Amino acid sequence: MSAHPVSPGWMEPLGVSLTEDGINVAVFSTHATAIEFCLFDETGEIEIARILLPMRSFDIFHGAIAGIRPGARYGLRAYGPWA
Repeated sequence: MSAHPVSPGWMEPLGVSLTEDGINVAVFSTHATAIEFCLFDETGEIEIARILLPMRSFDIFHGAIAGIRPGARYGLRAYGPWA
């Protein structure tokens, strides 16, 4: 089992927003084929998790990720023809 369980989440609001048990991530991209949420350690130098956003609704990739707290360092990775 993942340290950060993932569920479909919501397509709004766009960006990263806090939820009761973690975060919701919603990213718009017309051309991406997949989007990953990349979690880093406290220094921001070491990637400690890479989580695929499980849903695509129209051109919005989204997912709810449990266990992520305020202040977490993260990035987004897009896959597709112009990635």
